[in-house]
Amino acid sequence: MDMKSWLKEVLKYNGLAQSAIDSLVGMEYEGNPVESEICLACYKEMKGGEMSKYLPCSHLFHGKCIDDHLKISKVCPACMEEVMV
Repeated sequence: MDMKSWLKEVLKYNGLAQSAIDSLVGMEYEGNPVESEICLACYKEMKGGEMSKYLPCSHLFHGKCIDDHLKISKVCPACMEEVMV
């Protein structure tokens, strides 16, 4: 791996700017009547009425969990894709 590729890979593990995190739209989780969904950051069950956020890759998280995660890493904890906002 050349130095440029290595640096690009390393930098994606630095967090996002707060303005980018704030640009992700939060919504109240309505619940899933068929099966429970799990926040893929904290691995706890999502409950109706909780604030949640989807990342551009379509993975669902508790709003606070993903905000905290994105402060230290710009990679989705579920699929490891770089979050582009």
